Amino acid sequence: MSAAETESANRYLLFLGSNQDPERKLDLANAGLRRAFAGLQLSSRQASPAREGGDVADYINQAALIRSDLDPAALKQRLRAVEKVLGRVRPNPNPGECPIDIDLIARLDPKTVAIAPEDLEDPAARALCGELIGDLLPVLRGLA
Repeated sequence: MSAAETESANRYLLFLGSNQDPERKLDLANAGLRRAFAGLQLSSRQASPAREGGDVADYINQAALIRSDLDPAALKQRLRAVEKVLGRVRPNPNPGECPIDIDLIARLDPKTVAIAPEDLEDPAARALCGELIGDLLPVLRGLA
């Protein structure tokens, strides 16, 4: 993607998580995103308890911004391909274990569109996405 194409591409907000060798899987996911998309920006990382509760390992999460000319449906398929390379199987044969999860939260340009605003109910998602998009977070959550 050329510099001009990078500037005209849509910006997308992603939320990543893993609870199987999570630091390594996030590093690999970031490398895959960097190869596949322009303008990768990353938040810090944060541990959070698994939604499943019980004896399920905690997740390490991270938010990311990318640029892509793909529409959201096509982008979701590309993200699934990155997950698959890193060992993600759908449906998950081992509930509670997740090598990598990459959720598409929103398209930010040219008009902000929340794709999965329910994911922002998670405190880690709110904090990490907020590092990257700041004031847009209330808009995505439907509060503004």
